[in-house]
Amino acid sequence: MAKKIVEVYTDDMTGESVPEGLVRTTSILHEGWFYRLDLGPDSYTAYVQAIQPFLDKAERSFRAGPAVRTPASTATAQVDKGQRDTQRRWWTTNWNRTEPQLPMPRSRGRLPARVTEAYEEAGGQNLPETAKKGGRPRKATNG
Repeated sequence: MAKKIVEVYTDDMTGESVPEGLVRTTSILHEGWFYRLDLGPDSYTAYVQAIQPFLDKAERSFRAGPAVRTPASTATAQVDKGQRDTQRRWWTTNWNRTEPQLPMPRSRGRLPARVTEAYEEAGGQNLPETAKKGGRPRKATNG
């Protein structure tokens, strides 16, 4: 059996189908919120005509880049979930055994780069326990 996937572009203002090469995706930043519209040629012309008087009077500040998040850069180490979980368990056991001390572990969110680096330096092995900083040796008691 063959499967055919058809993408249909629709003008967000009129609800009409728009041929793929003619659709214009427009991003709008308004009061801190990004909005995105897919517009056909006629709707796009009407949109530009409607906002042009405001653009003529507005101060242009900067180009705001895409409204859609882009994937993390390749410079950021991407690890699979299993590897991340292993590193998080290692962090929970060894966070106070490193010099300098790693931040206190947390169960969610990104792993700090320092944790990944320390994990790799240790070869994934648990580190020996160290004496607590500022601790004094105990006096021997006769008993």
